[in-house]
Amino acid sequence: MRIFISYASVQKEAAERVCSFLEAGGKRCWIAPRDIPAGSNYGEEILRGIENSDALVLVFDAAANESQHVLREVERAVSKKLPIVVLRLDDTEPSKAMEYFLLSIQWLDAKGMTERSFGELEKALERQLENKEETVMPEGINPHVKISLKKRLGILLAVMVILAVMIGLGTVQKKRNEERNGTPTSAVEQPEEEKTVFFTVGDYVSFGSYLPGGEAAKDGNGAIEWQVAEVGSQGTLLVATRILAIRPFDCAESGYFDRGSDGTVYDRSKKDTYTEEQMREFRGSNDWETSDLRVWLNTSGVVRYQGKAPQNAATDENGNAYGTEAGFLTDFTKEEALLIEQSGNGVFLLTKEQVEKYAKEGALNPSTTPTEAAIAADETNWYLSYKDAGATDYIWATASAVEESTCEIYYVESSLSEETFGTKYAAAAGYGIRPAICIFPGEGKWEGDGSRQNPYRMIQ
Repeated sequence: MRIFISYASVQKEAAERVCSFLEAGGKRCWIAPRDIPAGSNYGEEILRGIENSDALVLVFDAAANESQHVLREVERAVSKKLPIVVLRLDDTEPSKAMEYFLLSIQWLDAKGMTERSFGELEKALERQLENKEETVMPEGINPHVKISLKKRLGILLAVMVILAVMIGLGTVQKKRNEERNGTPTSAVEQPEEEKTVFFTVGDYVSFGSYLPGGEAAKDGNGAIEWQVAEVGSQGTLLVATRILAIRPFDCAESGYFDRGSDGTVYDRSKKDTYTEEQMREFRGSNDWETSDLRVWLNTSGVVRYQGKAPQNAATDENGNAYGTEAGFLTDFTKEEALLIEQSGNGVFLLTKEQVEKYAKEGALNPSTTPTEAAIAADETNWYLSYKDAGATDYIWATASAVEESTCEIYYVESSLSEETFGTKYAAAAGYGIRPAICIFPGEGKWEGDGSRQNPYRMIQ
């Protein structure tokens, strides 16, 4: 028997007491952060811990009631049909979302964390696990209602009869199809299994296609892998697991790097004398809303830029500009593009604050590498230099501007640095681009189970 213990971080001591008691009684427990291997993806290990457990114990209090992480763990356990026992530490009423998942779950009063409450917990877990082993749970039947062996046999017999009738009807229909148009039924494409899903943090999603360099994605090439970083009222946040392209955030607005539109050449010794407009002309703008990158990421087909289109001469390395490349959304299907549009956020980059938040929560792994296609299309030596120096990952741009600057942005550093973030000007050609999107998955139909091996895919 393996028990997953879910709790808010402020109740770490109480959760560890529950863990110690259960393990002293011969039960194995999974509890974070103890059972998360060093260097692993926090979100993935949480999901794996739930999937490999036989039951979940929720240490419930006001903090757990407000915790989105706890809610997702409970939601995941319910979706896996794990027995759940709630240890209630205070009188907090569950939120509507929490109540939805815990409506028929057993609650135990554990105020004070007494030996009696621990004993009741052990008994409750044993009853729940007995119910799980003895209960048949057809769709639509309360999972806490036991079904006798006689009833099970009756259900099985009824199912067999229904299957026999369906097979017979299918044979008749097949003959009718063949008589009508001569087409064997086996040659008629059968509809794929559809389901409406609500993603949880850590799920993998295959959504959209992109290949850098202007090539169209064909035959499934360029499929983008995303991972769920947050689920909320504003939609489900998906972040690309890899860097999809290497390119500047915003090119020098004069059209030539370190040159003004009047021919002025940038002089570092005089940098404090230049106006904000001149710095944007020299080295690009750090304003995400007006950046070349934002325009390109949110366009399908031909991209129309405000001002000059990004060209190689306007980057520091004279490469990786994308003024002639079709927009990022070109090879997304209409259904996929519509889901992105409905959220009202479009395609974007995470801010510095979002990276810090999701990394701390274990919902985002800041370390990543470019795809092979991105490396092949890179016209700089940035990535190779990092790799030769021993980096196992690569830098990628955020949407956050450096304070008191008009042309510098923050980027996520690589393993070569002890810092989390670095800064560089917008027209630097070697940034990794790791997009994010928000969607409402309930608006579409999906297949897959959310694992990396079988990610959710939208059925067109």
